[in-house]
Amino acid sequence: MNLILAADAHPYGGNFGVPPAGEIFNLPALFEIGGLEITRTWLIILFSLIFASIFMLMALGNPKVVPNKLQAAGESVVEFVRDGIAVDIIGPEGKKFAPFLTTIFLFVLFNNMFKIIPFVNFPATSRIAIPLMLALVTLVVFGGLAAAGWWWWHGPRAEGLAREEAAGHLARLELCWLGEVGLTADEGLARATGSALR
Repeated sequence: MNLILAADAHPYGGNFGVPPAGEIFNLPALFEIGGLEITRTWLIILFSLIFASIFMLMALGNPKVVPNKLQAAGESVVEFVRDGIAVDIIGPEGKKFAPFLTTIFLFVLFNNMFKIIPFVNFPATSRIAIPLMLALVTLVVFGGLAAAGWWWWHGPRAEGLAREEAAGHLARLELCWLGEVGLTADEGLARATGSALR
């Protein structure tokens, strides 16, 4: 069996070449609505949000004492995230974050499901902006809102933290949150490292 490489098919100076980065990463707009360009990534995110919402509404919108298959699947997802992620990684106080973590879990799951759908084969989470935005939202929820309440941006913390620039303030609030749940910075780092290695 003879294998022909793409480089062998064209002599040097031929038409073989690597496409420019913009052609790979900047997807063309499919259509435009009021000046907003709708791309393939935007549509996949929209459909994944719709599918996740429909799944949870149909599964848990009208719960029965004896669950049907869809309700059992929805309860399994919630139980997996609550017990397998929130409580196992964060600890007993992680139960209050179960709704947020379930939302993130389903968003990522449905976005990644588009990778195996024929003729789509593109997970929106492969675009770096999506994981970065999820990380930023998670940092604010866990580091800011959880540690100091909804008005964490306005006013000093209980430990006497004055308002500072956003990056420094968020970093300090993260350390304060570790202290509030009874962890030192070293224990928090060890727990985060252990979770990342699982």
